[in-house]
Amino acid sequence: MKRSTLLSAGTPLLIAAAAVLAVGDLNPPAGSVAATGKRLTEIEPRIAINATNTPGDATALFVISQPGSYYLTGNLSGVSGKSGILISADDVTLDLGGFRLFGGPGSLRGITLAGFRAGLQIRNGTIVGWGGDGLGGVADSSTIQGIKSRANGGWGLNGSGSYGLRIEGCSALTNGLALASTGGIRGGNAGSLILDCTSSYNTGSGFSVENGSEVSGSTSAANSGSGFSAASNCTILNCNAYANAGDGIICNDDCLIRDNLASDNGYGAAFGSNIHVLGTDNRVESNNCNTGDRGIDIDLSGNVVLRNTCSGNTINWDITPGNAVAPILSATTNSSPILGATYAGSLGSTDPNANFSY
Repeated sequence: MKRSTLLSAGTPLLIAAAAVLAVGDLNPPAGSVAATGKRLTEIEPRIAINATNTPGDATALFVISQPGSYYLTGNLSGVSGKSGILISADDVTLDLGGFRLFGGPGSLRGITLAGFRAGLQIRNGTIVGWGGDGLGGVADSSTIQGIKSRANGGWGLNGSGSYGLRIEGCSALTNGLALASTGGIRGGNAGSLILDCTSSYNTGSGFSVENGSEVSGSTSAANSGSGFSAASNCTILNCNAYANAGDGIICNDDCLIRDNLASDNGYGAAFGSNIHVLGTDNRVESNNCNTGDRGIDIDLSGNVVLRNTCSGNTINWDITPGNAVAPILSATTNSSPILGATYAGSLGSTDPNANFSY
């Protein structure tokens, strides 16, 4: 009881001492008072896109003319005769912040580039309803990431002529509405990469890439042209081409077409192949091609074809003479249920490079 009484009696003194410490020195040193907060540029070091920081011109609502990091603060609506954002500098990062760029009648491109740009990063937003490309221009050693491009008159994303362009995690839907020979995503030139993208229901090709490019882990479905169109020295790897009106995958020379699923291509057209090789020195390997007009169609000699499977096509294999083709066998089916630890197999070949119809 006595101890409890002593603590209770001392409590006001402790509270008073804590109050003095919290208030601080009641007699501060002489001199001017210094700011203790952070400047706005320290809190948000990027530059907001607005009429003050990025004033427009006769061709675009906003113009980014200096290197730096820029961000959108809200949705943007286009006007007739102008693009949305023009980038005329190198080494620019543009974060759309999840907002939408909407074009409207008579508009040009959603995002456009002046001349040959390099070192750009454009990410995280939706571009819809522009009269031209959703995003277009030459952007060397640049990245386009997380952009959804929809219902534009030209290409959804157009990086034609760019070297070392990376397009990742983007989607293109119902583009190519007004301009001929456009479509979903058009990649760049040597060293360019399209990774984990989707392109569907576009007028024209789902994907189109130039010499020395790669498309990996991407899906092209229900486009009115080809699913994937590759020039020369290209790689199409681990992709899915489904129900495109033209060929599922089409390439020229010196390409690697491997580990892809191509099915139901040539849909609604007079003719279309799941994989169509136009040139020479290509390697067509480990693809599964089903229910098209042609499974694998090779027009010229000098290619190698191995470990592929075809099923349900009007013609599974259409290969001109002069190609190196591993054995093609018609696989039989198991005659009884498989239950247990072993099965002798019905493929009819032990050749590890064999192709199969099934």
